[in-house]
Amino acid sequence: MIVPYLVLASCALLALQPALTRAAGRHRAAHPGLPLHAGVFGASVYGGYFGGALGIVLLAILGALLVDELQRLNALKGLLSLIVGVVAAAGYALFGPVHWGAAALIAAGALAGGHLGAGLARRLRPDVLRWAIVVYGTVAAIILLV
Repeated sequence: MIVPYLVLASCALLALQPALTRAAGRHRAAHPGLPLHAGVFGASVYGGYFGGALGIVLLAILGALLVDELQRLNALKGLLSLIVGVVAAAGYALFGPVHWGAAALIAAGALAGGHLGAGLARRLRPDVLRWAIVVYGTVAAIILLV
């Protein structure tokens, strides 16, 4: 199972992002173009199929390839996660059997969690937010491994 290792790699990338950004210095592309699109596409395919820790994976990709504040990247991650979820749900609804009661509960929980999480993330300092995400992702990966 590759998912726990993908989550751990994303956590490591997110944890090292400030050091990597300093090391990259001027060599960091102002418009990452293809690498950004390919990374977000790959994460979206993964998220549409499985979805576990998609936010951490997206945040690691965005943080590695875009120059912006963590809170703004987190907001973009939330929007991308919403789009991935809606497209995946539409695909499943059109092409497969769906247990609508369970889907409604998951959708309500995801919307409530996204709203509450975004509000909390805006109030946290970037370093606290970064380490909270890294700790959460690491715990999630360990649970997936077990």
